[in-house]
Amino acid sequence: METVNERRIRYGKQSLMFLATSFGYISVGMSLTWPNVFASDVIVNNSTFFGTQITCSEWQMDMVGSMLFLGSLPGFLFAGWLVRALGRRWSMVAASLPGLLGAILICLALNTEMVLVGR
Repeated sequence: METVNERRIRYGKQSLMFLATSFGYISVGMSLTWPNVFASDVIVNNSTFFGTQITCSEWQMDMVGSMLFLGSLPGFLFAGWLVRALGRRWSMVAASLPGLLGAILICLALNTEMVLVGR
């Protein structure tokens, strides 16, 4: 029989795992819809965090939408090995690092090429 404190710890761990999984789905949803928001925003206000102006041609806007799928190709090949080598939990942490670095690169982008690489 578990004590009240043990049950609270178990419920807390389950809640954190649920939230972590939910944030994963939210980030995928935001990543897939982000090019539409970027396209409408870059027309209205195309200044970056540092005050430089970003202009995107038609093919660059198309590439912003496609880069996520292009970048996911090597990820799928690498994912099976990573789960086997690190386990499920640490492979999720390791898989979030490229996404975090890409988001930082997009946030600090000085030109369109940096947005494409971050994407």
